Amino acid sequence: MDDLEIKSQRAGIVEGILLKIKAIRSERAVKYKDPEDGHARLGKIWGALLEDHFDISLPPLPAELVMKMFAAQKLHRSCMDKQVDHLSDAMVYSQLALEQEVLDALRSGKIESYLKKEKH
Repeated sequence: MDDLEIKSQRAGIVEGILLKIKAIRSERAVKYKDPEDGHARLGKIWGALLEDHFDISLPPLPAELVMKMFAAQKLHRSCMDKQVDHLSDAMVYSQLALEQEVLDALRSGKIESYLKKEKH
């Protein structure tokens, strides 16, 4: 198989993976409801655990930070065990974090500033 055929095959495989990610998001939306609520609850629990462990006072971890932490964990796992599920999950959590950051910027009235930071 030549390089052009390989790249064409890659495009089809990646497209299938992206469709799978979309399906995963739909399934999780039904099962777990609003991702902001669930990750905000985890942020409260993790914040409390860190407070007890380090004997310090912390605010709850924001939902978008929890989402980024899950993405980081999935990326780490993908380095140790090359399976499509790890990177797919990292993409899902990264997308959720992006959506949450946009939502937070809209709520705070700072969306213009947030979008100006975009670099290409």
